Amino acid sequence: MKKLGIYIFVASLIFCFWACSDYEVSLSNAENWETPINPAYAEKDTIHKGMVVVFSKGHSVTLGTDNSKAPARERTPMKVKFTYDFSLGRHEVTHEEYAKAFGGHADLENRYKPIRALTYYDAVLFANRKSINEGYDTAYTYTKVNRNNFGNAINLENLVFHPEIEAYRLPTEAEWTYAASLDFSAKRSWNDKNSDFDIHDVCTIGQDTVGLCDMAGNVKEWVNDWLGYFRDTTLVNYVGSPDGGGLGERVVKGGSYEDNVKNINLYSRGDIYPVTSSTFADYVGFRIAFGAIPDPVWLSENGVASSSRVVPVATVMDVRYKTGTFQTKLVFRNDRTQNIAYVDYSNGTLSVVEIGDTIDAYHPDISPDGSKVAFCTKSDGSSDDSELYVRDLNPKGTNLVKLNVKSAAIPRWQVTPEGDTVVVYITNCGANDDMQFWKSNSTWLVKFSNGKFGTPKKLFDGTYNGGVTPDGSLAISSVRLLRARMSDKDSLWYGGEQVCNASLSTDGTKRTLFLDFGGFENGQRYRQHEKLLIVDSVGNLVKRVTSPSGYKFEGTEWAKGSGLAVASLANALGSCEKIAAVNPEDNSILPLVEGENMIQPCLWVNSGMSYSENSEVNADSAGMYYSDNLSYYAVELRVKMENMWVRRDSVTAVAFGSSRMMFGLYEKNIEEETMLNMAYSSGDLHGAIYLLENYVFNHLPNLKYVVLEISPDMFWRPASESWTPILENTIGYTYDANHDFWKDGIPDGFVEAVKDVPKPVSVLMHPYDFENFLLPSTEWGPIDVLVDTTGMKLDDDLVNLNISIFDSILDMCQKHKVTVIGLVIPRHAGYKNTGAFGVYGPKRSVAKDLFKILQKKKIVWMDENNWGDHEYKDNAYGYDIDHLSYIGAYKMTEQVDKKLKELNEK
Repeated sequence: MKKLGIYIFVASLIFCFWACSDYEVSLSNAENWETPINPAYAEKDTIHKGMVVVFSKGHSVTLGTDNSKAPARERTPMKVKFTYDFSLGRHEVTHEEYAKAFGGHADLENRYKPIRALTYYDAVLFANRKSINEGYDTAYTYTKVNRNNFGNAINLENLVFHPEIEAYRLPTEAEWTYAASLDFSAKRSWNDKNSDFDIHDVCTIGQDTVGLCDMAGNVKEWVNDWLGYFRDTTLVNYVGSPDGGGLGERVVKGGSYEDNVKNINLYSRGDIYPVTSSTFADYVGFRIAFGAIPDPVWLSENGVASSSRVVPVATVMDVRYKTGTFQTKLVFRNDRTQNIAYVDYSNGTLSVVEIGDTIDAYHPDISPDGSKVAFCTKSDGSSDDSELYVRDLNPKGTNLVKLNVKSAAIPRWQVTPEGDTVVVYITNCGANDDMQFWKSNSTWLVKFSNGKFGTPKKLFDGTYNGGVTPDGSLAISSVRLLRARMSDKDSLWYGGEQVCNASLSTDGTKRTLFLDFGGFENGQRYRQHEKLLIVDSVGNLVKRVTSPSGYKFEGTEWAKGSGLAVASLANALGSCEKIAAVNPEDNSILPLVEGENMIQPCLWVNSGMSYSENSEVNADSAGMYYSDNLSYYAVELRVKMENMWVRRDSVTAVAFGSSRMMFGLYEKNIEEETMLNMAYSSGDLHGAIYLLENYVFNHLPNLKYVVLEISPDMFWRPASESWTPILENTIGYTYDANHDFWKDGIPDGFVEAVKDVPKPVSVLMHPYDFENFLLPSTEWGPIDVLVDTTGMKLDDDLVNLNISIFDSILDMCQKHKVTVIGLVIPRHAGYKNTGAFGVYGPKRSVAKDLFKILQKKKIVWMDENNWGDHEYKDNAYGYDIDHLSYIGAYKMTEQVDKKLKELNEK
């Protein structure tokens, strides 16, 4: 299946650095301003060359649509108002502009064509470079660039967008849509009817009355926003979602040279498949914007609009390497909204979720099993009565339960020696330097099971807010003074100096970490909260960890289930703008999230899910069939690989192919055999033969059938489209190859490690789940052809290569006495009235010649498409022009089951 990120034109990224010193730039259409600009809309930017000042201040635009047939990502109209004007590139960034920004020259043929086949990260790097070249600050910050073999940036580590900076940047979706809406015409574009399926020089099909060119066609365009939901509301200066959710999805706008005019509109914001920051395609480019965005507003997944945001800056793999497991969760208080927020790294979703309600929540603490969070309503240092609650750690914070006592604060979960899950709390958060007041309050314990609190039990007088060991042998208090209760006796540690934020370890070492208010180390004075201090079980100072330059520690806590610590990092003004994991053993500090006013963090680590101690399994490699540098199709295959390992002994039939097969064959409805559907979006013959040879025939001992998708366009697909990126950007397949694909046996813990690897879910772009892989019933939709079918010849070298791979698969199956069923999957019946076999070609005449070749081979032919004369014509059977709905899948699965039964009877 063709999608964003597949067709890579390396030539578009190679710049010609001429030896001659004179480089004359002739006048181009891009530099001509043919149509007068409507002064009510915009004016020519006299400072920033090639840009238009768009008069958006005081105006508004509607994003999204109420069209029920539109994808979920585009539904629900949302109004956006602007309080500022901005500048926008008159046209898409050209090869010449891109090359010049980095000190080079573009070749003459492409100099005025849009630069394309670039990732979102490439566009960001161009914007930053342009800002630097012209003496501006940059709108994007990051710490490291990761590139693929083609030179594309596929990750910018710790990337943060700063809308408040006046600099070059990508336009927001709202800015792009407003500018385009002022004079939008899909007919005035390079599209599939006039483009010959290729890009053209910018501004060669006319300029609109805003002064902009090619807003509707030529190439689709990256915009700045993370993809997020719309809401039926009005927002001011909307800049998108605060993060990218499960797959880190981005927004692309407009149409391209391969789109039908009927499908080019203002509300579309994606491609056929999920668009991530690291994907790229020959039909996607970008244009640049300039200007700061005052008082920006983000809209989170749960519908909370905020003028501040918290951004995950550590990747899932960063956290995995730091904690030893993916089973890690971070929770903290957003002091600006007074709500609990969290990040769940276990599902691979780099998204900060905020539980929004009216309860002012302090000191969140995650339960031992990671499923719940306890919190109170007063902060450390307050002498007012506090309430204590427990709720589920999910976006809605369900099953809220209140402890029915007069006052309870600073909850800390633990498991008693008897195996009971309990919450330890104190009755007052006030200071402990007044002994009489401190002793008048106390520390308690209450059981929590089946969603309910038990009867509270008093442990001892004094408020030990820093924690109590499960056996009660040590308790810590730290509001002003560091008090310790050992063997029923109270002691004063750290020389009676003022301290705060003490936390007693949960790993059995009885270490306590805390902060002080300045002191000396090696004769050098340090500032307040500049050091994280650790004492042993009897109060001896054993370690100091220095805060990062420019920051001081706040809200320090031991991580639960780990020897790590977690802390907020406050800047010079006292704003906690980062939360970081701290390793006291090597003094390393890993920033986890970045934002404003993030306090009182708790880091939960399920050490029981770590396999690093198993000498036979490297948990940093085992099962890593997905990385965040890859697109959605790698996630789908990662799910299929887990299914293969878990079900390997029972499977008797396996299916391979693209998303047509993935959505069209419902494995659970096959009764005649035990089916495993290994198809995935963009699946091809290159991946099929690799998986068959190295996994299926090595680990599926009872295999009888292989069902292979027969789609003509698959024979024009190179390995570089999807399979090579999977192999190059995941370590799981390399790890397996280095162990000869476990032919001698699967080591203990391997399957468990595979299960532990995250499976991020795309909520907006995936209308299916990983349990069923079924699409909803919508309709087949309008006919479209997205490729130039005249260029698809049967004698292409690539076709010959794929036919040879097909032959090798058949030979392999024959050797293992496995029957191959070639399945032609139904698509829109209307293609029989066109010259194309399907949305990605080839010509029907070429497809017929290809089928004649394939049908002569040792294969059971099963043609459910029948050149459009099939039994799936009703709209209920279709999801779109190329895929069956679940109703169509049920029908085709029934047909495959009949074929298997027929073959078994023979």
